[in-house]
Amino acid sequence: MACPVAALAGRPSAFLAQHRVSFTEVNVLTHPKAFLELRGPVRKALPIVVVRGEALGGCTQQRLAAALGVS
Repeated sequence: MACPVAALAGRPSAFLAQHRVSFTEVNVLTHPKAFLELRGPVRKALPIVVVRGEALGGCTQQRLAAALGVS
């Protein structure tokens, strides 16, 4: 399921920092091997956020919050 990026204002890192979630940001333009490691349709929707090993492509704030168990 692809989700509109606008819901996160293109900044999932800001949402994660606001909720004090530890994360590593990887720019796939400068690290293309990281992008190639992802499989399937998730590669078609940016940003891609990986939560507990599950890649969420084109993630909304609500979907990311649910995956993390935060509100």
